[in-house]
Amino acid sequence: MKQRKYMIFGITGGIGTALGLKLKQQAHQVYGFGRDADRLQRVTSEVCVGAQVVDTQDWQAVRSSIAKSKEEMDGLDGVAVCIGSLLLKPAHQTSQEEWNDVMHTHVSTAFGILGAAAHAMMRTGGSIVLTASAASRIGMANHEAIASAKGAIMGLTLSAAATYAARGIRVNCVAPGLVETPLTESLLSSDANRKASQGMHALGRLGSPSDVAHSMAWLLSEESSWVTGQVLGVDGGLAPHQELCHVQVPRLRRQSERCNATLEHGRAAVRRAERKWATPHHSSPWRALPPRQARNSRVNKGQVR
Repeated sequence: MKQRKYMIFGITGGIGTALGLKLKQQAHQVYGFGRDADRLQRVTSEVCVGAQVVDTQDWQAVRSSIAKSKEEMDGLDGVAVCIGSLLLKPAHQTSQEEWNDVMHTHVSTAFGILGAAAHAMMRTGGSIVLTASAASRIGMANHEAIASAKGAIMGLTLSAAATYAARGIRVNCVAPGLVETPLTESLLSSDANRKASQGMHALGRLGSPSDVAHSMAWLLSEESSWVTGQVLGVDGGLAPHQELCHVQVPRLRRQSERCNATLEHGRAAVRRAERKWATPHHSSPWRALPPRQARNSRVNKGQVR
């Protein structure tokens, strides 16, 4: 396998660290970016050939950091964005400051990194992998801000894939379900919450950072060289399972009600026929049969000529 050179933004998070370890296991070079210098130093010693602290909302700083790192590694084959935050509030309880923070953390950051990465790979081609969320694919309560931000990243993925395809740059994103990371610890603090969260996924378990990292590593690699503009659900069946609950079950219920109505109609017809042909007070056994059948039976017995 040819050694490739990748950059990971948000490498200190659960998914970012797992992706770095995965790429290192495949003998690739990894350059990491993060905001926390101490955490970045710890990850760098295990995973990276180099690392930088960078404000990812400063687009010029991001572009300069990518250019510098590319020069240090002598090339660049792909960039992954594993940056995120968590805000679970209904719209009427979300402040404008919270909304702006979510949009800047997710959308502005992804947009700035994508633009800088595309600029760096304009002549050589490469792969860019963003991170969306299953929350943008289905309706989930109290996810208005996060779903909006991640939905924007999905749209960014599709448009950028079309823009940069002629340059040999592929753009895709993953849409994870609920993954066990430091970011989601508060959601899984009780056994009841954990059990309920597991039940939301068709496969009956929560995701691990490595589940998402494997998919991102594949999208970065040449094994996916004919894949671009895709939103890859890595969600344990969360999206299809929820769609089944919200769409298929009511449809199946309506079909069942129609079948029951048809069955009851048939039963009523049978009861009417039984009353019509029953002869508890008539001596002739042929009265229990329909007229044509009764006549034919009497003809066979020689009673009618």
